[in-house]
Amino acid sequence: MKSSPQTIAIVSGGKGEDEPISEAKAMKKGLVSEGIEKDRILLETRSRTTYQNIKFSKKLVPKNSTVVCVTNGFHVYRAVKMAEKLGLKVHGLSARTPFSTIPKSYLREYLAIAKYKLTGRL
Repeated sequence: MKSSPQTIAIVSGGKGEDEPISEAKAMKKGLVSEGIEKDRILLETRSRTTYQNIKFSKKLVPKNSTVVCVTNGFHVYRAVKMAEKLGLKVHGLSARTPFSTIPKSYLREYLAIAKYKLTGRL
């Protein structure tokens, strides 16, 4: 993003009951701390699921844009498939995943993909 000043970031995620701020606000803080200008970061703070993250964020995507979906490595495949199903031109980019979360996260993601393959529902 630093080398592409025309690029915008859409950060997406709501606030859980036990969280002081939304996931989107936390991500914006992180990007700003890395030197990304605040006005290049759009927030979507209503979503509670991956599907909602993409559905609600799609409304903020400029027409005919290609989207890069940044998420945890275990989650890229399903997030990209959801975005494609919602009509976005999308590429996936894997963020670092804390080692301690990998076994549980990959198992959960495997089950979510299996559910999608069996039911057609994301």
